[in-house]
Amino acid sequence: MWLTIIGAITSFLPIAQKIGALWQSSAGFAKIGEEVASAAPSALKMIDEFAAQMWPAAEKKVQQVLGALHLWAPQSTRWVQQALNAAQAMGFIKFGEPLAEDGIFGNKTFAATVILQNKLGLKITGAVTDLEYKALNLLMEGKLP
Repeated sequence: MWLTIIGAITSFLPIAQKIGALWQSSAGFAKIGEEVASAAPSALKMIDEFAAQMWPAAEKKVQQVLGALHLWAPQSTRWVQQALNAAQAMGFIKFGEPLAEDGIFGNKTFAATVILQNKLGLKITGAVTDLEYKALNLLMEGKLP
């Protein structure tokens, strides 16, 4: 099993930096999805299994992008946590104690994302996709979506 995991990680490393750079440049899910799709089958299998457990309501392509981002670009999760905390501080949403900005997409981050989606009238998936990302960017700029 460990050899399979190490093999998947090793095969994914060449594109992990590209995925992080695409996220930082706000390239969007489509571009990141193209890069993820070029990963080795063993890496894609690992991403698919992880993401299907984390975001079962999201579409498969969205799951792949989210899985890759959260496994290989944890700064994306930290940013989401910071943005959700800012949205709460502005009074736009309310989910209780501020999120730990630790880069781990756990139950509380998932729940805060669902609250945001409900407020925005979006499909409830618990996943931060392009629509949620744009809304959070507007909120971070002090604008209401």
